[in-house]
Amino acid sequence: MLRKAGLLNEYRIWLKYYFASVLDNIERYVILAFQQEFSQYFQRWFGLLVDNLTKDARVDDKFTLIVEQDGYEQEVYYLSGSKKIALV
Repeated sequence: MLRKAGLLNEYRIWLKYYFASVLDNIERYVILAFQQEFSQYFQRWFGLLVDNLTKDARVDDKFTLIVEQDGYEQEVYYLSGSKKIALV
């Protein structure tokens, strides 16, 4: 019984300190790759749908929409209602 408890403790340590950190790294890599691909598609579609060369938009690493107009970046949440409508 004591041997079984020791083995279970080793499994617990392995899961907590090794397996969990590896899964965390894999998750970060997958999310980053997905974000980059999504941002590329979003920029492409935004350029096709919004016919204004002074406006550009992208998605940052936290999936926040960033709108750039005349060289100034702004999160879409801080745009006025009329500016949000003007984007589309």
